[in-house]
Amino acid sequence: MKCPYCGEEVTAKPHKAFYCENCEQVVAIDDTTRVYECGSCGTTFTKEDSYDGDSNRCLDCAKWGHIYIENACPDCGESSEELEEIEAVDCPKCGETFPTHKEFKPEEVWKCPYKKHQKFVLKVPEFTTRPPIERKFKAPAYANVLWIDRKSRFIELDICMLPEGGMVPWHFTLEDIEQWWKPVSTEEFRKWLYELSDCSNCNNNLEVSSDFFVVKCSKRSMHSWRPPALKCQNKDMKLR
Repeated sequence: MKCPYCGEEVTAKPHKAFYCENCEQVVAIDDTTRVYECGSCGTTFTKEDSYDGDSNRCLDCAKWGHIYIENACPDCGESSEELEEIEAVDCPKCGETFPTHKEFKPEEVWKCPYKKHQKFVLKVPEFTTRPPIERKFKAPAYANVLWIDRKSRFIELDICMLPEGGMVPWHFTLEDIEQWWKPVSTEEFRKWLYELSDCSNCNNNLEVSSDFFVVKCSKRSMHSWRPPALKCQNKDMKLR
């Protein structure tokens, strides 16, 4: 068979893999992710996006969740369905992996450089979205990738402007994101967020503990206002 990416004749034997119909990509057996559903509030989430970042505790209410999808697409996350097991072939020339069970047209699949839950910070003082609906966003602001539509080729960001708080979903093209937003790692995002944070009660700089979720004012020994992306580990203390 011929590789649909480079046209090379491939003689390698097929191997087991998974296929995501949503984003039309092959997923290796070891690369799938597990999606949990909270038995209390119904939120779906992955282990990476859980309350403590490495468990099946709900990111919203910190209660335990059960397995909702055993083998989910790592890019689609909780938006994924249970993946279909297929046979796939690795091309020795270009290194791409393609399925054998269907006609595959790679030129029709948009390979977005970002993944769901990718963090961004606004890198310009302000911008106004393109018509027909024009909305202004001002720095400081951060965003999370909510959804990647590979067929329509847009990315939906969940945007929070500080200090107002509150999340606003908005669709962007890849060109818009590269013009207005800067992708950051989780550690870079935490550092950026903490550098903006002063105690809302006394304006004293916040003492940042080694724990991502607990932030206290060193002067008054009290919790400060935090954006909605952060939560206190004390379930009785909701940070607003």
